[in-house]
Amino acid sequence: MRASRVSGIALALICAIAIGRLFSSAYEASREQRIPQELLGVWTTGHPKYQGLSFEITDSAITLETADGDSHTYDISEVEMAGEGQPLSYSFFGTRDGVRQQFFFFYTTNGGGEIRFKNQIEVVWKKASLRR
Repeated sequence: MRASRVSGIALALICAIAIGRLFSSAYEASREQRIPQELLGVWTTGHPKYQGLSFEITDSAITLETADGDSHTYDISEVEMAGEGQPLSYSFFGTRDGVRQQFFFFYTTNGGGEIRFKNQIEVVWKKASLRR
């Protein structure tokens, strides 16, 4: 009877670990897939106001360079996409120092890919590389 009880507990523990790994793997897969591959990388612009500045999108964060030489990294918590065809609109929700920020932009495949932020529609950002 005691051996049967120990076997039952061991089986329950093994099942719990297997289910935990399954959910963990599913979470990691969805986290990796939530930001489209074509958006990942470093983006630059030739616009005079932002000359020499860039921003980078990774699978977990968006980092913006500022004119004073600083960089601000926001951990991405949510991504929304809307539209079909061109352009696609994206909203990234990121957190930095406990403050939530929304980044809303349009993406097209023009010229290898272009991003235009909603609040700076005249500024065209092009992918410079996959990583800094």
